Amino acid sequence: MEARFACTLEDYLEAQRAYKGTFSRYFFIVLGVTALVFAVFVALTLTWTVGLPVGLAGLYCVLLPTVVLPLYCKRDFHRHPGFIEETLFLAKEEGLRVEAGTGHGEVNWSAFTKYQETPNLFILYMGARLFRIVPKRAFAPHDVDEFRNLLARHLVRK
Repeated sequence: MEARFACTLEDYLEAQRAYKGTFSRYFFIVLGVTALVFAVFVALTLTWTVGLPVGLAGLYCVLLPTVVLPLYCKRDFHRHPGFIEETLFLAKEEGLRVEAGTGHGEVNWSAFTKYQETPNLFILYMGARLFRIVPKRAFAPHDVDEFRNLLARHLVRK
């Protein structure tokens, strides 16, 4: 089956959120809010010199997953022009063929360790931190299920 696409910033952000998981995001937010509440308590009951550093640390914990990481990912996306390049993606029983302006190649299924599916993407992992994004919108409607079945035959689902 064939898919033709160019990744968007939204695709990249969705893949990064899926890769990093929601647990760590919520952990930092809860930790940050707890530190902020504690900082206010300490500042009101003891001294602001102790409450201020705790409050700043709490603010950082809240801003890290909600502001800092998305800004970093946006900057990272724009630094890799290959993401927005139109790509032809051919999925076969033997593996994948990828053609783009920067190059082309074939990859056997054994090069991938697992896959993950999000509402809009298939994410094919080639190791702990290396993955390929394939937007579902690139496939014809009936090909999405066929590609999902092909992945299930060859890879472990995350």
